[in-house]
Amino acid sequence: MKRILTTFLFCIIIIIAGSVCPPNTVQAQEPIYNSEPFESFLWIRSRDYQNKRYARTVMAFAERHDLTLVMPQYSGKNLDNFEGILQMAKERGIFVWVNTGWFLKRDGYTAKKLLNNLDVRANFISGITELTEVYSKYYPNGRVVLLHEEPRVSSWGGGVKKVIEHGPDIFKHEFQAVKSVNPNLEVGLFINPYDIKRVYPELTKGLEKYNVMPDFNFVDFYRGYRDPAHGIKTTNQQLKSQIKAARQHTNGRPVYYLGEAHTINNNYTPSKKAINETVAVAMDTDVKAIGWYIRTKYRKTSPELNNDLQPFLSNEGTVDTSQVTNTFTFSRDRLVYGVMKTLEQTRSQFEPSQKFDLWVTGKDFDFNEGGIYLKTEEGDWDFIGYYGTYVGGSNPYSLSDKYGTVIYHALDRSRYLTSEEDKSTLEIKIKTDKKSDGATLHKVQVMPYQPTDQYISAPEAGRLQTQNPEYVNSKSLGITTWRPDYFKLKADSVQTISF
Repeated sequence: MKRILTTFLFCIIIIIAGSVCPPNTVQAQEPIYNSEPFESFLWIRSRDYQNKRYARTVMAFAERHDLTLVMPQYSGKNLDNFEGILQMAKERGIFVWVNTGWFLKRDGYTAKKLLNNLDVRANFISGITELTEVYSKYYPNGRVVLLHEEPRVSSWGGGVKKVIEHGPDIFKHEFQAVKSVNPNLEVGLFINPYDIKRVYPELTKGLEKYNVMPDFNFVDFYRGYRDPAHGIKTTNQQLKSQIKAARQHTNGRPVYYLGEAHTINNNYTPSKKAINETVAVAMDTDVKAIGWYIRTKYRKTSPELNNDLQPFLSNEGTVDTSQVTNTFTFSRDRLVYGVMKTLEQTRSQFEPSQKFDLWVTGKDFDFNEGGIYLKTEEGDWDFIGYYGTYVGGSNPYSLSDKYGTVIYHALDRSRYLTSEEDKSTLEIKIKTDKKSDGATLHKVQVMPYQPTDQYISAPEAGRLQTQNPEYVNSKSLGITTWRPDYFKLKADSVQTISF
């Protein structure tokens, strides 16, 4: 090990000897969907992106895994922030869809008013038009999802009957507003999944009459409202029937499906099996995109509700609500697991032997503290994320004042590992903050990518580092440690580590 220390920079060189793909690397299953391109997406909340560091982290995750972002945006509201997110995503080559068109009584909008009051409708539609103009400037061939889990969200003045009665006229006005700005935009329909089989037959007749049939369907069936009572097998059948009904009644239009990897309002947390079944059912019903919801509300897991369904990483304890709290900043592994499972099953070019995981182990990683960068073959530095990646609080993920491990999954070997003869190197740069309060770095490891059937969560990795470090070290492709135990990350400095 070679070590050079200056005031602001030190280098530690560790060489990965031998093959960069060790014999014990587990191979993922063959993709079962081979008609590419197939889209994978994350459902995000635009308000969280006002935190620039959080935005950088999610954008980096989406960029390196080629994920689309789907963003709900209430028409005509906070368009400056909305445009800033679009610009950030566009610069990184990330495709964004927008969801809009729901209407709220608190803002003076109801279905009856939108249909009977020309001024109210004109004001509402102008908001959709203005939003579409902003969106189309960045994504002229983009996708706009209209309405939102109807009749659950908008002010229809009633349930399913009112959506059937008024839905065709309201959707017509919204559809035409979007297409008037840019006819190349694809427009989709978002109805509450549990009502699709009741709503679609009559609703789509009206849409066809007006010649405003949606270009695609958007479905978000959360199995947590069905699994506990009916079981996974029955829930699978219900999910299949809703997806098939949406496609059937729109004359074969594609279905894009939003899955559940988060703890929902009834305090149900999905198991690995539930996430696996979600992907399998979606593939079996030939959906054209699968995404996962970055949930914004923290709900504790209910053990009684889950029964024998074995929740994957229960939500436990508390989170610091003054920070950005969502599935990406707490219990992230369920989200990452869902994404990795989707990529393994839908992308023929996703080859586990050509990926690696980066484990960063340390103590006192405060939220959004310390940027991590990897050097590419071309000599550029890619931002990967912050080592302080989890919100504070008393929960299994927070590393404020605690020891633990952060994992960056499925990084490309060809992009970051430089090979010479039988040796490979990886260069990592860590930028600390001016007000860094003394985080300590204990170990950085290059690990083989673990397919989802061998998935190791961040809390589990932290426990392994403490309880069985020899095992972890034996699996490493490359490792660096400090003596006696750690390196103190000084404020306002840059550390460069070479493997």
